[in-house]
Amino acid sequence: TEDDIVTQANERIINSDKPFGRKIRKLRTTNRQKGLPYVTAKGKSIAGRSNEKPLQKCRMDCKSWLETHKNAIFNEYWSLGCHTRRLDFIAAAVTKTKTVVTRKRVDTSLKERNVTYHYYFTIDGNRKKCCKKCFLITLDENEKFVRTVVENKYTNSVTGITKKDQRGLGPSPNKISEAAIMDVHKHILSFPAYESHYTRKTNNKKYLPSHLNLKKMYELYRLTTSEPVGRTIYEREFKTTNLSFKVRKADTCHKCDAFKMRIEMEHNDETKLNLINECDKHVKNADDAYSFKRLDKEKSKLDSTNICSAFDLQQCLPTPFLETSVAFYKRLYWTYNLTTHDLASGQASCYLWHDKIVKGPLVMRKTNEDGNKFIWHDVSWVRYSSSMLGKLLYKNSLSEEEEFKILNMIRRGSKVMTNITLDPAYDGPLAISKEKKRFD
Repeated sequence: TEDDIVTQANERIINSDKPFGRKIRKLRTTNRQKGLPYVTAKGKSIAGRSNEKPLQKCRMDCKSWLETHKNAIFNEYWSLGCHTRRLDFIAAAVTKTKTVVTRKRVDTSLKERNVTYHYYFTIDGNRKKCCKKCFLITLDENEKFVRTVVENKYTNSVTGITKKDQRGLGPSPNKISEAAIMDVHKHILSFPAYESHYTRKTNNKKYLPSHLNLKKMYELYRLTTSEPVGRTIYEREFKTTNLSFKVRKADTCHKCDAFKMRIEMEHNDETKLNLINECDKHVKNADDAYSFKRLDKEKSKLDSTNICSAFDLQQCLPTPFLETSVAFYKRLYWTYNLTTHDLASGQASCYLWHDKIVKGPLVMRKTNEDGNKFIWHDVSWVRYSSSMLGKLLYKNSLSEEEEFKILNMIRRGSKVMTNITLDPAYDGPLAISKEKKRFD
């Protein structure tokens, strides 16, 4: 039953080593507002409110009509369970008027009553007046509480509306100051953060260097202030800064990083504004490149004569892979893998070679056929043609008006390749060995 639950909770409060704990304080307040028994922080047991006290005879004969509704009024009043709603109930049930007639039974009496209080209960839509004693007995309420509510109703309000309970709304004496929180944010943001260039559309996080962690950052923070906040507060505020230590799956852009460093180091406002505009233009060009890529991908899906491919030279693989330091510095062979991905069909092709055959008929030159310097970072558009084997067509922008430049990659003294045939290394897909297969 509810009484058993309250009794068990009160026993836990009495036996608790933390009588000021948050949960215990909340339980204590709830029981008090519902008229249930509770235990104070000092361990004193307070009995619950009860309607067992009988009504007394009075000149208004309240007992004749109030006795049958006494339990219902008591239960509805204490089921409110809120201090503010109890105030509203009392304020609506009690009114104050000026005293019409006063009489002193003794001439030397100092009694000077200027106001009269009227007490009412609303039963089935009818407002009935009762005496003060029957009113207090029915609700099992204190006279001081009722008097205070009425005084606030007529003194602190023009319209007679009681104010909201102000208890518990003041600032906590143990609360961390706003200045301390600002110092924490200032320290966290003082570390250099990097933005992922290729995933910024789907992820707006910034990344801190991999050698940092929250423990190191907090230790550095403690050296900067004489009154540091706790580590829990520091970590809580760190989670609100949209920063992360997670290793990015994509590299950052060389140009974006260079622009960011130049903007941070520049003190001239005009030069800084020009750098910001150039950086925004570079980001816009990158976004346009992704847009063109999506359009070309859709075209290749609709028309089989158009092929849209992406290629990437993957990480160099040491062969053989040994962790021994002596073998690491003595090995000479590296394996390379050039991957081409057909965006329309989703199929990928890999061209695998090693150091022994790297010196072939093609060579990467530093100048194009016009004698201009060739820089891979500046290339925005690449095209191959079957009629121009060994030559790379490229542009440094995505403009349709710019003409393609030609980079001749045929090694001097080599014959022009006409047919390239790659022998398959395997006749079919290889099975996974038992050693590599992962069992659940």
